[in-house]
Amino acid sequence: MHDPTPAATATPATPAAPPAPAAAPPAPKLHDPTVAELNKAIAADKAGVVDGSEVKPAASKTMAELLPEKPTAKNGFVELGNLKVEEGKYKEFRDSMMYESKNSEMGGIVERLEKGPHKTTVTMNNDSNNEMVPNKNGDAEVHWDPKHMHIASNDAKRSPATRLAHELDHADEWTHNPQRMLANANVDDPKYGNLEEKRVITGTERRNVKALGEGVREDHDYGKGNFEVNGVTSTTPVLHQTRGGVTTELPNNYNQTGKLALSADGKNVEQQIGRGQTVSYDRNEFEGMVGKQAFDKAIGDGKPMTVSVAGGEFKMAEPRTQSQEVSHAR
Repeated sequence: MHDPTPAATATPATPAAPPAPAAAPPAPKLHDPTVAELNKAIAADKAGVVDGSEVKPAASKTMAELLPEKPTAKNGFVELGNLKVEEGKYKEFRDSMMYESKNSEMGGIVERLEKGPHKTTVTMNNDSNNEMVPNKNGDAEVHWDPKHMHIASNDAKRSPATRLAHELDHADEWTHNPQRMLANANVDDPKYGNLEEKRVITGTERRNVKALGEGVREDHDYGKGNFEVNGVTSTTPVLHQTRGGVTTELPNNYNQTGKLALSADGKNVEQQIGRGQTVSYDRNEFEGMVGKQAFDKAIGDGKPMTVSVAGGEFKMAEPRTQSQEVSHAR
């Protein structure tokens, strides 16, 4: 027989609450460096060792294990523990660190950032903006340009990868030794700006470039400038010319003679090459390579100059006269 009484309706289960996010670690307790902390930094420097510049321990894993080739991404970032890298440029980041791993210290820095108590976020740009921005909560932001290398005052060339490694060392210090970093950053240095920059440049960076065969710089100045390269591990600048509105890369056998002048906006160097033709070069590239004094003289004199490219660098010289050519041929 059919039971006209409706079956009891089951009470729907209450959905489980999402897990609470892990509590953020407390911000480091920082203070302005005390006289004692500053004196300690100064004393270490006078003794020939910047506090914190010692060789760092290697990682417990290989760089390939620390930075998988095809990691998962979330919200535009690859997250490896507390190290976050912009997803679209992760390959450049990984290629750089694989290259830098010739110095085993870099694996240790990457591992400490992944396991660190605070987040380090790496984002990319094309503006030669390479910096580590410390946040009060202990997190760090690393801004990196993977397209430009640097030539220092002493002609030392550093690849984009080495410039990234420099900023990661700053981030590692901020994450694990923020008070020491503040002390070093508040002691001026005539060549490096402050002891934090000296710590990195004369410490890990110097050991990196020696392992890689790159240049050892002796200051923290702008030097000759930043130059485009083809690849994060390259130290060979890509130089350019513009003719008829079309910009192209210059080969190493490039050679052109004519008077030099600044463009109306001052951003380019224009060279008259005859038959009413003009080519122009990026001023920053050109002036950085040949040096400001030689550049100003060539522009001011208005004399014909021979511009060439060799070894990825602009060269400039007065053109040979016919008699010099004959003498040279003999």
